Amino acid sequence: MKRFVIATDSAPASLKNEITGAIRARDWSFWHWFDELWIVVVPDPTASAKTIHDLIEALPSYDNHSIVIFSTGAGRESYWGVSKAESWDWMQRHLGEAK
Repeated sequence: MKRFVIATDSAPASLKNEITGAIRARDWSFWHWFDELWIVVVPDPTASAKTIHDLIEALPSYDNHSIVIFSTGAGRESYWGVSKAESWDWMQRHLGEAK
């Protein structure tokens, strides 16, 4: 199993509902108590932050909104997403290149 954190910034309610619906449709376990944040457990060991982003990017309400996905656990952290270019500086410095 892999764990991911999905974070958005001012995403419209329609996109947030679609993200939650896509997670439920796949029967993934998730925590979503903050409006712009999901913690998701994915049983597929090959899943990556980019595959989660690709799933969200394909949703009807996605329109290049700011979103970041982190993979967590056992030193295999990764991240992928869309945000202002300057917001990636810290992540690249402290987490390495997106993957």
